[in-house]
Amino acid sequence: MIDWPRPDILGHMLHSNIALLVNRQTKDDFATLCATDLTERKIAARYDASSTFPLWVYSVGANRIDLHDGDLISELPGRCANLNPSFVGAILDAMGLSTTDWQPESRSAPLRAENIFHYIYAVLHCPSYRERYAGFLRIAFPRIPIPGTYQLFAQLAALGAQLMKWHLLEHPSAIAISATSAPAGMDVPVFFGTNRRLQKVAEKARAIAATCSVVGSTSGHTTTTTMGKVFINGESGFENVDQQVWQHTIGGYQVLHKWLDDRRKAGRSLSDDDIAHWRRIYASLQATQALMAQVDQVINAHGGWPDAADSAQRAAFSTRHPPPDPATLAAMQAPLRRARFKPVSQAQHGLSFAADAADEMPEAVTPAGDAVVPDKAIRPAAIDDADAMRELRKVLGETR
Repeated sequence: MIDWPRPDILGHMLHSNIALLVNRQTKDDFATLCATDLTERKIAARYDASSTFPLWVYSVGANRIDLHDGDLISELPGRCANLNPSFVGAILDAMGLSTTDWQPESRSAPLRAENIFHYIYAVLHCPSYRERYAGFLRIAFPRIPIPGTYQLFAQLAALGAQLMKWHLLEHPSAIAISATSAPAGMDVPVFFGTNRRLQKVAEKARAIAATCSVVGSTSGHTTTTTMGKVFINGESGFENVDQQVWQHTIGGYQVLHKWLDDRRKAGRSLSDDDIAHWRRIYASLQATQALMAQVDQVINAHGGWPDAADSAQRAAFSTRHPPPDPATLAAMQAPLRRARFKPVSQAQHGLSFAADAADEMPEAVTPAGDAVVPDKAIRPAAIDDADAMRELRKVLGETR
C-alpha cells in the first residue's frame, strides 16, 4: 500500500457536511476539533496524523465534481448518517425511545444525526472524561459513553452545538466581533498602538506582560484572573488579555500564539481583518473554557461518572452500557501499547463514525469501523534495492 484513498473519505466533505477530527494515538494531550471543509493531516495534534470522520456519507457518484461543469449547484445526491446502527440502537434503548424517534435528517425528531454529533462533541470536551481516560486516549480512538437519560443527552447536545459553532467561528457573537468592537458584555482584547508589524510575539507558555489580578465571582466563588498585554513588537499589541486564555492549547498548539507567530515568520503586518479574526479566536477559546466547565457540571448534576467501588451509585450514563472504570482501562492499555495494529480490511478507510455499543462502550476502531488485531505474524521479506525499484516501476506502470 502506498497511500490511503483520500478521495474516498474527503470526497464526502465536498458536499454539505460536518466532520469530527480525532487522533488514534497522540504524544500530546487529547484534543478534538470539527470541520465543514477539506481537512489537513495534522490538526488535533502536532506530531500525529488526525483522522476525519464525516457525519454524512454521500452516494458513490457524489464524490466526483466536474469543475468545468457550468451548473455546480445541482440537487445533492443521496446521503446517509455515518453512524453505526448498534450505537444508535444503544442510545435509543438507554433513553427509552422507539425506532421511530430516530430520524437522521429531521430537525425536530428526538434523535437525529446532528444532535448525536453534538452529544459526542460535548463528551469529548468534558474535562473529567479527558482526565479519567487520559492514558487510553493517547493510544486508541476515544470511546463514547451511552447517555442514561434523554435529559442528559439533550443538555450535552446543546452544549456540543455551541462548542461546534464557536470552533467554526460561526457563533453569532463571534461573527459580530470586528477589529474595534464586540457585542455588549463580551470581554475581548483591544489592539493598542499604531505599529502593526509582527516582529516579536510574546513568549508562549509564559506569563504575559504588564499583568494585573482581577478579582471576580463565579457561582458564588471568588475568582482571580490574571490579565495583561501581548506585544507584537516594541510598542503595539493586544491588551486586556486573560493569561489563561492566552495559554490555552489544542493538540499541543498554543492557539493564539501560533496564529500570530506564523504570520510573524511570513513577515506580515496585521490588517483590520487579521485583528478581528484574532479577537474572534480569543472569544472562541474563552467560550470553550466556559462550555467545557458546563459539560462537567451537567454530568455531575446527573450523577457523574460511575464508581466501581459503589455499584449502587447513580451515574449519568447508561447502566446497561456503563463506561469502563479507569482500572479496567489501565489493564487494557499495556497490550495496546505493545501491539502493532493492522486493519482487518481497508476497503472504506475513514468512514466509521461510531462503533459497536453493545459492550461497555463503543470499541476503538479504525476509521473504517474495522476490528483491529495485533500484527505479530507478518514480517517484511528481505529485498534488495534493485528488486525494490523493479517492483515500484511495475506499480507505476513502467516497463523498464
